[in-house]
Amino acid sequence: YRRQRQMCIRDRYNNQKIEIKRIIGIPEDRLLINQSSLVRNEIEIINTSNIQHEIQNKDIILRNEEFFVLGENYSKSVDSRNYGPIKKNQIIGKVLGR
Repeated sequence: YRRQRQMCIRDRYNNQKIEIKRIIGIPEDRLLINQSSLVRNEIEIINTSNIQHEIQNKDIILRNEEFFVLGENYSKSVDSRNYGPIKKNQIIGKVLGR
């Protein structure tokens, strides 16, 4: 699985629900998240200073078979910023077209 690819994943709480999320982090990546940015491996990939949202500061190192995913609507999406990394077995497949 590659970064930036959109994937279909099983909802963490409802196994029957499928969501589309974008992979931002892969195993061994380090992610720093705060109110104004998302940094992966010391490179800022998202600047959120102009988006109003509440997020706790996090420092995450992804382990084997863990992925960090984000929704397309960054300010409203429920994703890994809220529930943490997902496991490889939650990934169903990649999105081919939308």
